[in-house]
Amino acid sequence: MIQLTELARMVVTPFVVLATLIGVIALQRGWQVLMNRTLRVNGPGPAAASLLVFGVIGVGVLWEATAQMGWPGDELVSLRTGVVALYAAGWLVYVEVRSLLSRGYSLRILVDLLELDGGAGFEDLKSGYGEGMGVRGLLSKRIEGLERIGLIRCTADQIGPLTSVGRLVAHVGYGMRRLLRLEVVG
Repeated sequence: MIQLTELARMVVTPFVVLATLIGVIALQRGWQVLMNRTLRVNGPGPAAASLLVFGVIGVGVLWEATAQMGWPGDELVSLRTGVVALYAAGWLVYVEVRSLLSRGYSLRILVDLLELDGGAGFEDLKSGYGEGMGVRGLLSKRIEGLERIGLIRCTADQIGPLTSVGRLVAHVGYGMRRLLRLEVVG
């Protein structure tokens, strides 16, 4: 066990959280790249699973690291709670930024325009979405994903109805949108 003064523990603890966060993000990204290159495992399911697993690993690392810092018994519970909350906040920011960068269409339009020297026609932009099938392909891809994870049912000529889980997710999303006073996106 490392014996630190109270001031030293207060200074060192946030750096331990930050180092753990950076290390776990690096491990998660490395794992995802390795799985994609060696086993061709890719997609939202494996990515979500690796985010969850590595996020929990980070909590475990911090749980043990705080025990090694020599905090007195009652203060250790408060320290661990604070450390895990700080780590979880950082992890959620990482997950949200990652999501925005990988699935945000407005940002993608800006990046596409940047790659096309700042300008392009509507048809040129449209053809780059949905694996070259344009906006129709984009929508089809999204609908297939919703069906695959069990949020909707589809037939040849009908999209929907929502499954019970899909209905729950839609209600939560609708409630959050109203609570945050967000306009419809997309």
